[in-house]
Amino acid sequence: MSKSRGNVVGTTAFFQQYGADSARLFTLFAAPPEQELAWSEEGAVGQFRFLNRLWRMAIELEEIGAIDPKLPPPPSDKTLLPQGGTLLRLAHKTIKAVTLDLEPQRYLFNTAIARCHEFLNGLYEFVGRIKEAAKKNGSTARPSVSEADKQLLTFCLKSLLLLLAPMAPHITEELWHRLGFTTAGPDAAKPGGASIHIHSWPSYHEELTLDEEIELVLQVNGKIVNKKFVPRGIERTAAEEIALKDDKILIKINGQPVRKVIVVQDKLVNVVI
Repeated sequence: MSKSRGNVVGTTAFFQQYGADSARLFTLFAAPPEQELAWSEEGAVGQFRFLNRLWRMAIELEEIGAIDPKLPPPPSDKTLLPQGGTLLRLAHKTIKAVTLDLEPQRYLFNTAIARCHEFLNGLYEFVGRIKEAAKKNGSTARPSVSEADKQLLTFCLKSLLLLLAPMAPHITEELWHRLGFTTAGPDAAKPGGASIHIHSWPSYHEELTLDEEIELVLQVNGKIVNKKFVPRGIERTAAEEIALKDDKILIKINGQPVRKVIVVQDKLVNVVI
């Protein structure tokens, strides 16, 4: 890239229209820092739309009174409704994934940003359910948000802002102040603690990053015949029964005697004939 070749990409006009965070997200998403990058204004505008969705979600949650920075994180998804548990699991999975992606040995910004996109989609889906429930109840006013939902939504939005802060520092700092996170939490009293960039990194619970269901591989003589979703931690006898009653397994066995059944917990069942 050089002026003599006429292929320099000007940044000032783009920043004025879409903001520096959009350009930052695109450059981090499109290619690893050590590789060359082909600039695409369309791709950068796509990240601008993502940031717009984040802003709209944050402002909407603020307007319906769903954000309370003083609330503690939800203790466990077991105390929440099914959809709340799903969102909380998504939050912990995202925190874990982004934390690992941003380790110095990895710096996988593209997957970290993709995870944040998925997290925001989960937030929109959850809030959409709250709105639908309000409509079914015939309410024309703003939707009522329970204390449990406030706790969950506050935790999720706060976590999302913290995860995005290294990659989109300006919009996350702006929302951090607007939503009142500067005056809550153990870091608020520290020098510079009002800034999102000084706040503690979010933590996750390992047990909430695990799916309740796993894909169990069914084999005959070591060859994959079928796959089925089953509850995590399924008993050995139950796993054997699923395999030995599976239609595809029965066709493969074709009446031959079963010599033994090998079960690898939460991974596979191998029927040996």
